[in-house]
Amino acid sequence: MEGFGYEVKWDKESRTVTAQHPSGTSISFGIGDEGATLNQQITHYVQEDQATYIDKGLAWMPILFVSLLDTIEVRWDKAGRSAVIADVSQSPKFNIAARAGSEATAGMSAVSSFIEKEWGNRTDLIFVPAEYYNDKINVMIAAGDFPDLMQIYNSYRYDDTLLASFATDLSKLLGDFPYLKQLVDSNPEAARASNGAVYGIPMPSSAHQAPFPALRQDWLDKLGLAQPATMDELYTVLDTIVKNVPGSDSKTSTIGLTGFTHGDSLGSFAWVEHVFTGVPGRFAIADGKVIDTVVSEEQTAALQWLAKAYANGLIDPEFATLSADTVADKLESGRTALAALTIGEAANLTAALQLDKNRNDTWVPLAGLKASDKSAAVVPWNTSSSGMYIIPTKVSPYKAKLLLEWLERGLKMTADNGWQQTADFKGADLAAAEALFGTSGLLPEAALSGSSFTERLKGDYKKAADAWSKVSYDGKVLTNTESIFSRGDYAQLNSKTIELKIKVIMGDAKIEDWRKHVDTLQKNEEYKEMMTKLTALMK
Repeated sequence: MEGFGYEVKWDKESRTVTAQHPSGTSISFGIGDEGATLNQQITHYVQEDQATYIDKGLAWMPILFVSLLDTIEVRWDKAGRSAVIADVSQSPKFNIAARAGSEATAGMSAVSSFIEKEWGNRTDLIFVPAEYYNDKINVMIAAGDFPDLMQIYNSYRYDDTLLASFATDLSKLLGDFPYLKQLVDSNPEAARASNGAVYGIPMPSSAHQAPFPALRQDWLDKLGLAQPATMDELYTVLDTIVKNVPGSDSKTSTIGLTGFTHGDSLGSFAWVEHVFTGVPGRFAIADGKVIDTVVSEEQTAALQWLAKAYANGLIDPEFATLSADTVADKLESGRTALAALTIGEAANLTAALQLDKNRNDTWVPLAGLKASDKSAAVVPWNTSSSGMYIIPTKVSPYKAKLLLEWLERGLKMTADNGWQQTADFKGADLAAAEALFGTSGLLPEAALSGSSFTERLKGDYKKAADAWSKVSYDGKVLTNTESIFSRGDYAQLNSKTIELKIKVIMGDAKIEDWRKHVDTLQKNEEYKEMMTKLTALMK
């Protein structure tokens, strides 16, 4: 114990050993006892035959007790039937949970190896697919089984009480990490900083990293079509492609637009609502008030466009029952003309499919889209607050400091484009680094650097990114609605609205039914209460 930096004291009268570490960690046990007291408050027990004892003038305790100490790591070598005991401060190992796609997962080992070699930290990365990530985190929270550090997407997913029950208040630790403190001070909402407490570190990201229409540019070129600028032009492009581009075989037709829905939104089709309402989310802020776009005429126009496209065979007839995985399969099969993708997803999909020399699938995001010639162009925008990194409360303050040092180092590399330069990562390796530490820009460097994209295609992506960067919806959307809806409040009320939207699109309900619903909704007392709470969030 002294070799690991502990000051060991022996109380002859009580026959008790106490070991105290400078970090504040301590453990004490009595000779012959089956229990040990950790940090003066938590007692742990072993079997009777594993009790502490004295042999040849030395006090011996079970390795299990040692494994409880956050300053010491115990690893079991099953093959050699031996225990390896290491000083955490000399060779710390961190378990990190992050959201990532398949390409990033493939680059996971390269990032772990780089971190261990250059930083001296052994890092066990837990990469979870995006569509399952939130469910995975919820299971961890329910079970109390946390990694050392994890990402939370949408900082307001959990209410104050629940968040404080599992996330460490980092406010007293940030003094030693000026860069992390700067991130928190510049975006306190994403850090859930309030009343002196700070529960997270904001993740570097662009608000424009959100799903937006991406088209098969190779099909546009084949048919001599220009990229559409309005919804009428987009309709014509989809209609032309569906009628003139054969499916992958004679029995399979080409799909104009595919996607999947969520229980609380139209999911992959929400961008249509955005184009018509001009707001990238349901709840807008205008003239100091919260506006629900669901009750607007623009929302009705969006449903009319979708219903017309569905009736004429331009929308995947299976969309209401599809999952993210099945949509991904359809895109990989080469049957679809348009889908809502982030700029990174579009680039990764293109790069992956073009590895097959017989494929020329080229997915290019639109630089902007208007409801009509008289409307302003809309661009992608993430309506949620940016995510954050949290350290669970089970992690000791000593180890939390080591984690913050690790995180600051990685985030600084992101800010300085160090992952592209210092580590010389490309393709999957860079995708893994970006999944872990975020991105400092909008262009998907991981995909572009590791692909054989033509200069023209790279120019198309840059054109979209440049156009998007000139538009901001800051102050026009309510970003913290999850603090209400994540608890399940108004779930039934809102699910009825989504269900009716889908029925209208599929022709199972008429626009007149939708108008009646909107009228009834605004008179509903529960709806009025919801709008009052949302207005309070804005204030």
